[in-house]
Amino acid sequence: MIWHIARRELLARTRSPFAWVVAGTWLALQGLMFTLILGVYLRSSREGAEWEEEALPLLSGLIDPLYSAQSLLLLLFMPLLTMNLLASEQRSGTLPLLLSSPIATWEVILGKWLGLTIFVSVLVFLGGALTPITLIVFGSPPLAPMAGAALGLLLLIGVLGALGLLASSLSGSQLVAAVITWTTSMGLWLLAVLEHGEGPLSSLARHGSLLIHVRQFGRGLIDTGDVVWLFSFIGVALLGAWQRLESWRWR
Repeated sequence: MIWHIARRELLARTRSPFAWVVAGTWLALQGLMFTLILGVYLRSSREGAEWEEEALPLLSGLIDPLYSAQSLLLLLFMPLLTMNLLASEQRSGTLPLLLSSPIATWEVILGKWLGLTIFVSVLVFLGGALTPITLIVFGSPPLAPMAGAALGLLLLIGVLGALGLLASSLSGSQLVAAVITWTTSMGLWLLAVLEHGEGPLSSLARHGSLLIHVRQFGRGLIDTGDVVWLFSFIGVALLGAWQRLESWRWR
């Protein structure tokens, strides 16, 4: 049943003009960022060769910047794709019908989250496919950092999707749901600026900042603590959405 709901969510995305507008804009920006970052990397490498300096490492010069760019695009665009996950069901009045069906609430939550995660993952890796293809054709790229960056993006998609699903369950307005998702995700991201301070704020940043827990993946470093934190965040957000739907079921 979970896969049935996920498939329904995927089909709804492919039939939505708004989703395709967001996807087209997203892919265009991905291509633009790839072109700009690749241009900067090639220019730096060329200038380094002219001055007989050590070449800029591929990891820090290309893979990590592209990973950071992809992460920022996810922060900007995910709220637009998650805002109607449950808010549209509430606004249209179909949510009570959905909850009165024999489908378990947790199946609805997991199915919608899985469908969105698959859709966004396809978008990200369609746009990001230029990177590994270019690196493989023109050189011998380090595969481990590329795999780490891919894992980091998948986990970030899962986190933002779960957060957006929770926000969408809290409001019948798609705009309000998008604002909640965007402000919360950006707040957790920018919390990292307090990392090098002192006292409880620094500790809060190290333990609660989304940026701190995902940035190492772009450098090819996979920390078990970061993976556990990200999966825990997904679990808590999905649990919150489940509790919200359960309260609707028993009204």
